[in-house]
Amino acid sequence: MDEDKSPSNDIMEKVSKIVVGLILVGIIALAWHREFFSELPYNWFAQNFFVSEDTDSFDPGPAIGSHFPGLQAEYEGERLTLLTKFAGAAGTVLVVLRSLAESPLCQQQLLQLEALYPEFSAAGIGLVVISPDEQSVQDTFAAEYGITLPLLSDTSALSTITLGVQDHAYTRTDSKYGTPYPGSLVISKDQKIVGKLFLEKENTRISATATLSFARQLLQH
Repeated sequence: MDEDKSPSNDIMEKVSKIVVGLILVGIIALAWHREFFSELPYNWFAQNFFVSEDTDSFDPGPAIGSHFPGLQAEYEGERLTLLTKFAGAAGTVLVVLRSLAESPLCQQQLLQLEALYPEFSAAGIGLVVISPDEQSVQDTFAAEYGITLPLLSDTSALSTITLGVQDHAYTRTDSKYGTPYPGSLVISKDQKIVGKLFLEKENTRISATATLSFARQLLQH
């Protein structure tokens, strides 16, 4: 009977109901403001980790003026060695990401690039992204965030090594061996390397806007 219920049990029951209610209110609030909350990390990253120019001397990758050395990557089940299928009338920008699976910074960089993908195309510049992630990881991210630009998978690290952008902090015994330096290569329509954007600070990236501007200056002349 209810007369057996102690005052302490009544208090605990009321507290439990309040806690559950607060949790439900929090869940509803997050659902209503999901778009607002999802923009917070993007804006924070944009203000703190993206810069407008490459001012250091860090310069991995093929030499300026050399021929694009090719790669060994997977794209939609196909093995690619060249980027000609993605090239624009003026040329191509190949953006190297460190890891979509492990780096929120790379994720935000890809979102920036996707937002400007139409502008790259309008400028006659092909835009391609390569990362060491499995294709399934790339596909999942692309589906969730509406990524339409080409994503190449370099799980073997052969592209990273061929392009000369391998992070030498990792040796063959490391699980992250083959991780690339993040950056961009600007390739002319005759397959020459005409520009590079690589920063020595691992936690800094060139913004998509600055990358587009840099590529335009080099390819539209």
